Amino acid sequence: MKKIVILSVLLIAGVAKADTASDLIGLGMPAEQASALKSLSVTSVTATNGDIVASTSGKTLRLQEATAAAKCMGTLTCNGASDVVTSTTCAETSSRIFLTRTSLDADTTGDAYVKAISNGVSFTVACELNDTGTLNWIIFNEAS
Repeated sequence: MKKIVILSVLLIAGVAKADTASDLIGLGMPAEQASALKSLSVTSVTATNGDIVASTSGKTLRLQEATAAAKCMGTLTCNGASDVVTSTTCAETSSRIFLTRTSLDADTTGDAYVKAISNGVSFTVACELNDTGTLNWIIFNEAS
């Protein structure tokens, strides 16, 4: 059992590499446990002494959107007349909220920006007059 746990840790940390259950068997893991490990799902990964790295070409960070009130990413549409308030419990006064325009606005004199954050409630985006463009947004919060 110790051998399997150590091998599992090495695989998760990226020290050992295995693309198939056969590779795991080749590393000394019994077939039934190799098969189970390939479908391993973790609820949290903490990298206290290093980075989380996706070193294989074409791999990316994939985030699951939560319910509308709690999600930390989404899309908003400027209304052409006033600020847009987006409700999300993910917003904190220290949040870094990134906006990416996905459609052009009506004029080119300025752009949308995060105007205010209401801790645990929402954030407000200021859009220019006549701007009816859409923006994707994502929130990053500092680890505690």
